Amino acid sequence: MPINLTDATVHDAKAIIRPDGNIDIYYVYPIQENSGLSLWRRCLNPNGQLGVEELVVEPSFGNIAKPTPHRLNTGELLITFVEQGKVVLEGDHNLHAAIISRDASCYIGQGGLIQ
Repeated sequence: MPINLTDATVHDAKAIIRPDGNIDIYYVYPIQENSGLSLWRRCLNPNGQLGVEELVVEPSFGNIAKPTPHRLNTGELLITFVEQGKVVLEGDHNLHAAIISRDASCYIGQGGLIQ
């Protein structure tokens, strides 16, 4: 099942189990053709229903790759990722980290929630 139907170039999908039994998937793809990769996430339930897609890091931040979610003892998420520049071979690969205080929304649209 595709994680995203907007763009065929989804990369680096990583999943993390949520306390409610659902899964959040973090992944990257370009918002616009010829732009860098942006970091996204969405909720997935055991029946394969996907929640709404959420942008995690603004595209102006850079060309993002290799997102990896980690669950902290506090319940928060630590997301590590690389900003790899516009052209991968012409720049430093800078490691970044962000703490996210909540999981992805499990709202699936049309007034429904993932159960």
